[in-house]
Amino acid sequence: MSDAHYDCPCMEKCPLHHAMLLIGGKWKVQILCAVANAGAIRYNALRGKLDGISNTVLAAPCGSWSGTGW
Repeated sequence: MSDAHYDCPCMEKCPLHHAMLLIGGKWKVQILCAVANAGAIRYNALRGKLDGISNTVLAAPCGSWSGTGW
């Protein structure tokens, strides 16, 4: 895949690109799934649902999503 496409100005408007920036990564989809299934959930309860995740890894997307309304 060509890296030139990533410099394209259309990437700023692409909804799929924006979505992948928000949910891309090893744990983010699993975190979203756990929250979607549980509804409002406390941090430690969420961590208990995700086997093998560290505090650092779980806290990073939670912090980045908090300002976005997620």
